[in-house]
Amino acid sequence: MRVQLFEALRYMKDYKGTITYVEINSEGLAIVKWQKDTIYPSGKPLELGTKPTPFGESVYFSDQWMTDSLSYGTVDSNGKRLQIEIIDRLSNNQYKNAYIVPIDGEKRIDANPIE
Repeated sequence: MRVQLFEALRYMKDYKGTITYVEINSEGLAIVKWQKDTIYPSGKPLELGTKPTPFGESVYFSDQWMTDSLSYGTVDSNGKRLQIEIIDRLSNNQYKNAYIVPIDGEKRIDANPIE
């Protein structure tokens, strides 16, 4: 899996040549809004839905499950990535089986209220 760009209520992922844009609805369900196949043997790209506007400044996380590592960083308004850290779970026991979780005490300002 390549880099995944995350934002609290929308994200993109690039997996095996398919780029997917997903929005989280008010019920907390992930809804696919756009997909594009970047590997097209027929000679023409396959694309469905409406391509999203650029995210602008954001944070990315990339879980490289085959090497058991996690990297993260920032993306500026021009789309340039700055990697902050790579965590190797194999050589750092404190990160074994670790996943991305909310930060204690952090208040989200963009979450949809649950009714």
